[in-house]
Amino acid sequence: MKLIKRALPLVLALALALGCAVFADAAAAKHTEEKYLRDTLTLAGGGFGSVRTLTVAAIEAAADDPALGYENEYSMMTSGGVFSKHVFSGVRLYELLVSEGLDASLPDPTPVKFISKDGYTIPSTLGALRGGLSRYSARGGELEESGLPVIAAFASDGVPLVGPTGTESVYLRFDESMGYVEAADNVGGPLRLVMGQESADEFNAPNCSKWLAAVVVGDADGYVYSRVSDAELDDSEPDRTGDWTHQGAQADYRLRIGGTEAKANVSLSLAELEAMTEGTVREFYAASAGRNAYEGVTLPYLVSLYLADGLEAPTSVTVRAADGYTKTLDAASVMGGMDSFYQPGKHRDLLLAWAIDGSPLVPGETSPGYDGTNAFGPIRLIAENTISLWVKNVSEIIIGEATPFADVGRDNEYYDEINELYARGIMNGTGGGLFSPDLTLDRAQLVTMLWRAAGEPAAYGAPFADVAGNMWYTTAVAWAAENGIVKGYDNGLFGTNDPITTEQLAAILYRYAGSPEAPVMPLPEGVSGWAEDAAAWALEQDLLPALADGDTAPGAGATRAEAACALARMIKEG
Repeated sequence: MKLIKRALPLVLALALALGCAVFADAAAAKHTEEKYLRDTLTLAGGGFGSVRTLTVAAIEAAADDPALGYENEYSMMTSGGVFSKHVFSGVRLYELLVSEGLDASLPDPTPVKFISKDGYTIPSTLGALRGGLSRYSARGGELEESGLPVIAAFASDGVPLVGPTGTESVYLRFDESMGYVEAADNVGGPLRLVMGQESADEFNAPNCSKWLAAVVVGDADGYVYSRVSDAELDDSEPDRTGDWTHQGAQADYRLRIGGTEAKANVSLSLAELEAMTEGTVREFYAASAGRNAYEGVTLPYLVSLYLADGLEAPTSVTVRAADGYTKTLDAASVMGGMDSFYQPGKHRDLLLAWAIDGSPLVPGETSPGYDGTNAFGPIRLIAENTISLWVKNVSEIIIGEATPFADVGRDNEYYDEINELYARGIMNGTGGGLFSPDLTLDRAQLVTMLWRAAGEPAAYGAPFADVAGNMWYTTAVAWAAENGIVKGYDNGLFGTNDPITTEQLAAILYRYAGSPEAPVMPLPEGVSGWAEDAAAWALEQDLLPALADGDTAPGAGATRAEAACALARMIKEG
């Protein structure tokens, strides 16, 4: 390979060094090396009627047309939180496709796939391609501009994009002698898909595909992109022997399943997932760095298992990670899967994997059992050769819209605990799609929560004059009294509608836990003598963070959110 060191114009070099936005000289931004000019972009699928190929030279020439050429600053955020901005030069992708024969009458939901040279695939729609996105000034910053088109870029900050051509490896490292300019970060070429952020802090970098090789609109019509040589095609199968499950490890893991199109809200343990033998597969899955054997339960199987009666498919499925990252998938992606990259003709469903190459997945690289490859579990969403769909540390599957609590967003500090108890059927909403997290809990509600958590055991004869025999809380109060969890008042009443104070909540949970030995520790001012052991125990167990932080007083009313937090943490700790 001939190495060419490209000298930058002085003004361009100075602007890059100062970190300024660089709007390129049109000629300087284009490629001059023959190998790049001959490189190609393939257009395929039913939206075109036939497969066609454009050279980079033709695309750069098209950029001279004001209706096609485009240059602007785009912001990018990686899934690791790295933020950057560069001025990209290229062509408006939708307008280019129409000029090359795309049927412009196709509806917005028409599927589009952007394919990179390593087979990495980004699924989208014509509507997203037509609509334009936004750019944000900084992480969490103010909107600078909206409606930025999706483009096929050939330059960054006025410097042509470098990248693999022909049969060169996509992992070839580029340096200055090969045209790389660090300040411009001009890798990923010779063509790169570039799109803005839909919202501040959106991880859009995974959607700005490097090494753009093909665009498929509509049905593929038999088109299969592959740079894989015949020697790399592999019809082998993974080893089917041996147990790849966690065998009791990660016992505190729970996967919540719910949503407006779910038949029920459930919370599954890892052992329960790994026991779903009917939906379990062990197959090779391809990624940009090669392929590995994964074992897990397929997402379409799990969705079908919990899909509401009468529905053939969900409108969407959202997969949420433990850190709050979400990926929303359409029904076609969830239920349809995709073709195998290394094994043409074979199918791969989206997979909720719990093991890779025989090693059970662990949460991170510092977790016990980590062997260098098996991080980001214990459950990870895997998609064949489409890393943009992968989700680490999966904690929740939402079928349809999110759990119907309009007043409990991800920014609520007790979001996980509230949804965990809702999924287990321990707490419900207050009506109208609300949970009312700040509403004070009453004594009957708390006892009913504990009764449900205990499995709703039978009990009879609540010994309190104000507990009738046919109320929704009657059995729960009888059970709690029978087990010494509640004692009532000296006047023989239970006080069903009386609000629970924070120290009463601690005392009842303490007795529910079996009145364990309490630690000796400083207590917040105002704790009653009868509640000291319970408060010390609850604080040591981190069950009442609002009391520990001084955000509430021992005699203040305990909210529904605080009670959900305390009970969910008790359940998690076993």
